[in-house]
Amino acid sequence: MADAPATRAAAGGSHVSGILTAGGVRERERFLPVADIMRKAIPPNGKIGKDAKEAVQELVSEFIAFITSEASDRCKREKRETMTGDDLLWAMATLGFENYIEPLKLYLHKYRQMSVLDNGMEMEQHEQLEVLPPPHCSADGIAEMRHDEVKDELPNGDPKPSNITVHKNCSEPTTVPLPCKVLPCTMEVEPKTFPVFDVKDWSELPLDALSTIFMKLGTIEILMGAGLVCRSWLVTATSPELWRFVDMTRHKVVFSKAESVMRKMAKVAIDRSDGRMESFWAQKFVSSELLDYIASRGNSLKSIRLIAPGYFWDDEDAVARLAAKCPMLEEIEYSHQKHPGYFFKQIGAARPELKRLRIHMDWYDSDAIKHEMMMEQRQDDDEEEEEEEPYDAWEARHNEEAFAIAENLHELRLLQMAGNSLTKKGVYAILEGCPHLECLDLTECGHLKVDDELLARCAKIKHVWLPGHWPYVRCPDLCTIGEKEGEVIELPDVYEIEARMLRDRGAMEEGAMEDDGYGDNYWEDYTPPRPLTPRTCAT
Repeated sequence: MADAPATRAAAGGSHVSGILTAGGVRERERFLPVADIMRKAIPPNGKIGKDAKEAVQELVSEFIAFITSEASDRCKREKRETMTGDDLLWAMATLGFENYIEPLKLYLHKYRQMSVLDNGMEMEQHEQLEVLPPPHCSADGIAEMRHDEVKDELPNGDPKPSNITVHKNCSEPTTVPLPCKVLPCTMEVEPKTFPVFDVKDWSELPLDALSTIFMKLGTIEILMGAGLVCRSWLVTATSPELWRFVDMTRHKVVFSKAESVMRKMAKVAIDRSDGRMESFWAQKFVSSELLDYIASRGNSLKSIRLIAPGYFWDDEDAVARLAAKCPMLEEIEYSHQKHPGYFFKQIGAARPELKRLRIHMDWYDSDAIKHEMMMEQRQDDDEEEEEEEPYDAWEARHNEEAFAIAENLHELRLLQMAGNSLTKKGVYAILEGCPHLECLDLTECGHLKVDDELLARCAKIKHVWLPGHWPYVRCPDLCTIGEKEGEVIELPDVYEIEARMLRDRGAMEEGAMEDDGYGDNYWEDYTPPRPLTPRTCAT
């Protein structure tokens, strides 16, 4: 807590803390023994990895820079050149670290006490004592100096400074410095009263500052948390600027709340945008009625992404109707759902200048499933085997979506069709019908056979993801949102389940010994669900 110059360089951040000294040791490692502190929190036989140590050092350095920067600003406002410990305590209280103030006050008080004692000892050790000989003695008469008996010595063995013998024949007084040590003088120091720091009332922040903070939050956090704190925060939460981008995806609330509740929350966000909403992303809960609500208030809408919303059986034209009512729409996503060919014809007729289309889904072999169902039905009904479908008809059926896109959406720059059943013929049609393509995602397309000809035809596209060709060149625009991404699965205690299984197994064995049966209880082995790993861009 020593005083330091109040400059921004003192709080330069992590880039300052990483400067190497002459010995090759980083500056922060010389003054921040984080490894010693970390060892106190782990078992005696535990080890600390180098990356963990460096991470903690970076965090500590950033925290110090954060606090020091606030204290430096105060010193500049008060036109002071020296930063004190009180300035640092004030900065911590201002930034919301009130819980650390009291122990730091105690530490600062003890530190100042020790500083006073150290200064007193230093002054006493350098002080020189004056000895005035009798008037009849002179400097020439001083021949030797001797000490008294050992009983007159100090406890540490040093002689008492008063035991000095001066020879006679001294005519003039003189000053003689004593070569012995002097005991330090301790003094009582009254503790200094620290000022009580005022805590900022966050509700009194100006509107622009609150808006900047709220911009860092998500749509759901504002609707369910920040906007309900106080009246001023509610006023800020209703600012239309906050609702230009509405993202209601990848959040556990999407999976825990009823879909009707999520639709009501979405309508609140749409109303608050006051017609300025440019992007609307939603996962799972969207209905055709909500799409009509967006279309009636989304004159500025540029992007709509619907992740696993389900098929709109009651109104199949809802997406095309929204595209027709939003003149600025450039991006449509309707993923994790199978679409017929006429869907893309409707989109192309309503918005032919569409720039981005995302219709990816998880791959499944529809032919294999259909064949299996037919075999089961044939066994039950004893029907005759149907004739095999001609290859041309099979290929046309699987490329229906690709042909519709190539014929109706000529201005596409990005197309995601991962998991689609198209073949090379459908890819060639897309390449010819969409000459402006820059990003194409065809991963997990099980019927697409990649060969040299296909690679040569796709060479003009900047980012192409083909099945079986890893690693993919990183493209942020091609990153997808998984169907269950954001869902939190709370598993029961595995140990409790195993204990219950052992108890039931014991009960079953006892019943088998009595009646040679398994009893009434039968417990299957517990198998936790496979963790959901959404597909992301490979680097």
